[in-house]
Amino acid sequence: MKLFEKKCPNCGAQMSFKKDDKEVTCGYCRKSFIIENDNPEGVFDVESFKLINNTMGIMSGMHFVIFGIALFMIVGISVAMFNNIKNNKINNNPQPIINNGGTKNNTEKDSNYLTKYSEIGQDLIDLNREGGINALDNTINFYVEHFMPKIVNSWEYVGSYFLVRNETSSRMQHNILYDIYSITYKIDGENKTYYGVVVNSDFMRSGDKIVTLGNTLPAVPRNDLKDGKIAFGYISLDSVFNELVGKNIDFTIETNTFEG
Repeated sequence: MKLFEKKCPNCGAQMSFKKDDKEVTCGYCRKSFIIENDNPEGVFDVESFKLINNTMGIMSGMHFVIFGIALFMIVGISVAMFNNIKNNKINNNPQPIINNGGTKNNTEKDSNYLTKYSEIGQDLIDLNREGGINALDNTINFYVEHFMPKIVNSWEYVGSYFLVRNETSSRMQHNILYDIYSITYKIDGENKTYYGVVVNSDFMRSGDKIVTLGNTLPAVPRNDLKDGKIAFGYISLDSVFNELVGKNIDFTIETNTFEG
C-alpha cells in the first residue's frame, strides 16, 4: 500500500502514513495529528492531506485525572479561603492569608538538581537505558518493513554524556543526559554502524529518590539511501558530539563514559 509523507507541523520531522489512516504520531516529538483528506474527488496525493492537531490525543486519560485533581484542589482552596474570609469578617478581626508554598527560593530548589552522573544511581541508569532502546525502536518501527535495509544487530548501549548547566546559563534544563546506542545495518552487502541518541534531563532528588523531570526524547536523523531505502541514526560518534552534545555551550560535560 502506498505511503504518504508529510512534515510534522510541530517539529518538522518527516512522518509517513497510509491513505486509510485516521491519525499519525510523530516519531520524534510524539505529537498526534488527525489526518483529513481535503480532496472531494477522492484522489489521494500528498497535497490533499491536512494534519490537524489532535488535542484529544494529547489529553490522555492520565491528563484528565491530573486535571480533575487540580480542579478539585482549586475548588477546595477557594472554598477554604471564602470560609476564612467569612469567619474573619464575622469575628471583626481580619487576618492576612499567607501562602506558605512560596517560602522556598530558587537557590534552594536548584540545589535538588544533580551535578554528578554518579548520583543518578545504577537502578535508574539501567531503567533509562532500557527505555531508551524502546524509544529508538518505536521511532523507526514503522519504516522497518517498508524502507529499512536489513538490521544485523539490535540497539546496543555504547556510552553517555552527562552535562551540567553553568551558573550563568539562561537555559531551563539543569542537567542533560545523552545515552548513545549503536545499530548495524546490512547495506549493499556490507555492515555499517549508525548511532541513535536518547536524551533525558533535569535529574533531581525528590525525597529519598532520584527522578528525572524531562521527557525521553530519541534523536535518530534520517539518511536517504539509494533504491528508496532509509537508515536511521548519526553516521559516527563524532557527528553525535558535533551535532548534539558540543552545541550545549551553556553546559559543562561532567561525565563522558567513553573515556572509561
